[in-house]
Amino acid sequence: MPDPPSPRADLGSKESTRSTDMGSRLGSLCETGSAILETLDLQDILSTVTERTRLLFEGSGAAVSFFEADSLELVVAGATGSLEGIRGARYPVEGTLSQLALQENRAVIDNDLPAEPFYEALVLDPGEPRTALAVPLRQRSGALGTLLVVGREGPAGFVQEDADLLDAFGHLAGLAIQNARILEVETARAEMSDSLRAESEDHITILQDLHAAEVAVASDLELDAVLQSVADRARELTSAAYGALGVLTPDGGGLELFITSGIDVEQRKRMGGPPKGLGLLGAVTHSKAPIRLNDMASDPRSAGIPGTHPGMTSFLGVPLRIGDRAFGNLYLTNKECA
Repeated sequence: MPDPPSPRADLGSKESTRSTDMGSRLGSLCETGSAILETLDLQDILSTVTERTRLLFEGSGAAVSFFEADSLELVVAGATGSLEGIRGARYPVEGTLSQLALQENRAVIDNDLPAEPFYEALVLDPGEPRTALAVPLRQRSGALGTLLVVGREGPAGFVQEDADLLDAFGHLAGLAIQNARILEVETARAEMSDSLRAESEDHITILQDLHAAEVAVASDLELDAVLQSVADRARELTSAAYGALGVLTPDGGGLELFITSGIDVEQRKRMGGPPKGLGLLGAVTHSKAPIRLNDMASDPRSAGIPGTHPGMTSFLGVPLRIGDRAFGNLYLTNKECA
């Protein structure tokens, strides 16, 4: 498979538009994620996922395929646009773009698809762009299959920004599909015999409760509220005294949002504006792994703690990333011992 091409500066106004509409597409994907988590009807979910993917990524078609480990085949469960005719098709996973996405657990781009007529079960029209983007559909344990979008026009085809966005959406889509498939199985079991009905009804109740919790998280699209929940939950889970979450400005030069947890209103006012992102916080933002310290002051990257901030000793910092792009950091301090 050829590597994804690097974006070039001379791709014209269409590429510039793609960059500027990232926030709009991310918002649309969040809304779509919320919508699919509000239903447990598998066909509705498959239809929504494929059609919204096709439209938002300007492809000619999109498809969801489930991977069957026993037969090493992919089964097309849902499809739209130019791929609608392959719904229900089965084909070997070996050598496909989907296999690479599943094996490496990442989004994969191919802007020069092989000309074989049934590659990825595709039957592309003559002259149709031979471009494709595949992402794994993740569930609570591994991946259940792939989401594929094909036929994007333009000099660059699909680019890394597309891959990062669709890969993030694959998490929500996989979760919604898994919930719906489990419900189908449990409903079928309940209908099989009276002896299984009570057990299955218990399973369905548990699933619906879990599903309701996931809907509550996905449907809260107020960014400040979501970030506050993340910071609070992270602090509670780690038994930290304080926590904070920062989101970078689009140019990466500072923090656009700064959310604190465990700090009262008066203390927060005394702290003033957001940190400059130097020292340890800067190191966390640009790191690809967490940073854990027993004593912040002993680390050579530490720039010191402003006098208006609460005293901090132990430290755990985690970078916030989508793909290779840094969006901010989450840090927790002063773990409280039981």
